[in-house]
Amino acid sequence: MEDGLWAALVTGVVAITAGYLGTIWGSRNEHRQWLRNEKMKVYNKITHLLSAEDDKNTNGPDSSGEIEARRSVVLDEVLLLGSDEVYGLASKVGEFAKEASVAGIHVDQWESLMEKRDYTFLAMIDAMRRELRLGKGNRVSPLPKAKQRS
Repeated sequence: MEDGLWAALVTGVVAITAGYLGTIWGSRNEHRQWLRNEKMKVYNKITHLLSAEDDKNTNGPDSSGEIEARRSVVLDEVLLLGSDEVYGLASKVGEFAKEASVAGIHVDQWESLMEKRDYTFLAMIDAMRRELRLGKGNRVSPLPKAKQRS
């Protein structure tokens, strides 16, 4: 074969290979971007829902199951798309809020639960920011031993 034919053949193979690799890289990148956007939507939902619980619990105990039902649906979305760390923290925030909404709870116990809830909420936000690579966030410091849940 002539040198020109070999050069054309090699150039063609290189071009096809580069095109194939570019397509694979582009589709992976597109999927990562889609997943990140979906996580942001779900994390935004759970953050707003848990904030609504906080607003409801600030005024004292509430036995309404409406927020708890919505939390369950959104937590399922977090479980599907989010990290285990964010799911675990979001679940804990919800548990603290649920405990704080029990009728007849003592005020000191309610305040303690809400403090743990607030700390866990900030830790959840921090985990979301790390996962989405949005910066360091607040970097929540650990609760003192006396304040930790037993």
